[in-house]
Amino acid sequence: MRLPAVFATAALLLPLSLSLPAQAEEKCELSAPITELMPALEGMKDKLGLSAEQRTAIDNWVAANRPKRQSAEQAVLDGRKRLRDAILRGEAQPVIHKLTDELAALDKSLLELRNQGALMLRNQLTDEQYERVVQRYREGI
Repeated sequence: MRLPAVFATAALLLPLSLSLPAQAEEKCELSAPITELMPALEGMKDKLGLSAEQRTAIDNWVAANRPKRQSAEQAVLDGRKRLRDAILRGEAQPVIHKLTDELAALDKSLLELRNQGALMLRNQLTDEQYERVVQRYREGI
């Protein structure tokens, strides 16, 4: 085996291997939502025959709650990153457990926000309209 060829190959691969953890470190995603009815609703508002009152109530709720959901999603992403980084750094288990508990609380808050959206739709839509939204949501799964 030619030693210079081994060194040349190692020299080419080393920068690639060093960049992998940095690239993986940047990617962080949310878990798949338990429910996410608003995108299904948005695509079919006109087909549902919403009354002006229903449309106004839903639009107002979405406008008031979208920033809360986006903030909760970002908090979950940040919590996942903190936990992942701590695990990869080999932090002590009490630190990992604390971060895990914090992430669980953040996930719970996001789940509660999504549940509130489903409850609002149940209250604003007729049973038939709500079932059509749920059906469209399930078809997208």
